[in-house]
Amino acid sequence: MSNLLPLSAIPSDGLALVGGKALSLAQMLAACLPVPPGFCVTTEAYRRRQLDSDAIRDAYRALGGGPVAVRSSATAEDGEASSFAGQQETYLGIEGDEALLRAIEQ
Repeated sequence: MSNLLPLSAIPSDGLALVGGKALSLAQMLAACLPVPPGFCVTTEAYRRRQLDSDAIRDAYRALGGGPVAVRSSATAEDGEASSFAGQQETYLGIEGDEALLRAIEQ
């Protein structure tokens, strides 16, 4: 499996693969709700620190470049037994290949 997944390719049982926020976006997209195009770095790739910067650049360019949001996600988002409110990072208005790679690393 690729280290990057477009939102449209995230399976409905993909929580462990991409985290809760990305899974929610994928589910909204599948329900034909208006979701901007995007992609995810898989949790496995991030944990191994094997980020394919060329693939990330290509995916970003396929979106058309311009400003994007980078959002971290957890595979165990808020639930009955735990809450992670305020624990994730969001970077808005990220523009350009190198700025995107820095935001993903952060």
